[in-house]
Formats: sequence, structure tokens, C-alpha cells
Amino acid sequence: MTGRIALKEFVARLILEMMPIAISRRIVIINNISIDIVIETDEEKFLQVLEKLMMGTIRSSQNSCIRISAEVDDDRTFITIKDNNSNYSGYISGKMNKVESIVNAIGGKIYFEFNNRHSITIMLCLYQPVNTALKFAG
Repeated sequence: MTGRIALKEFVARLILEMMPIAISRRIVIINNISIDIVIETDEEKFLQVLEKLMMGTIRSSQNSCIRISAEVDDDRTFITIKDNNSNYSGYISGKMNKVESIVNAIGGKIYFEFNNRHSITIMLCLYQPVNTALKFAG
């Protein structure tokens, strides 16, 4: 069901659910999302995407720091997950098609960037009308 999502709170709840496994793997998760970013999308599908990306990042990491941030630019919302110590590439091969199809269903694209030092940046780009990808003035 499509609805308005306060992104920082949404991600904070997801992090809280994943905290036991993150702690067991000695992973710190930092929510750098501004409190004023609100998106409008299918909440259930969006949750599926973030759960899969976050759980994949956590399961493929050990002793790392995962940072989640977001920004709004015109009619797009960019959500970025960065991990400084990941072996995520093996996870992606088996899960990418499923995640990508859900992202497409909610009107977005997903990008992965790996570097030689086992870090990964995942960028989720959601396309939305300007009036629904809101950044409220504080």
C-alpha cells in the first residue's frame, strides 16, 4: 500500500530489528538520514528492499561500519548504504534479480559499486513526483 514514509524513523526501526545479528558480527550501523526526508512509495515493497539490502550487507560483513544516508534531488530520492568491510559480491549474484524487480515495481533503480578494499556502496534511487519527494524546512 502506497503511503508517506518518514525515512529516518523507518530506517531506525529496521536497524533496531537487525541489531542482534549486527552486534554478533561486530557491526556498527549509523543512520545518517535527515529527519525531514519523507517519501511516498509502497511501504511493504520498500521494506522488502531495505531488509534484503541491509541483511545482505550485515551477513557479508564482519567488524565493519555500515552507514545509511539519503538525499532528495528534484524528483529523485537517493538512499545510500555504505559498508567499509564487505564480501557482498557473492550475495548479490543470488539475490540481485529479486531485489531489482521489487525496486522496479516501486519506481526506482539500484546501483552497486565495489572497490578493491572490500567496501561497497549501494545506491537506491526512487523516482517520484516533485510534490511527494519532500524535504521539509526545519
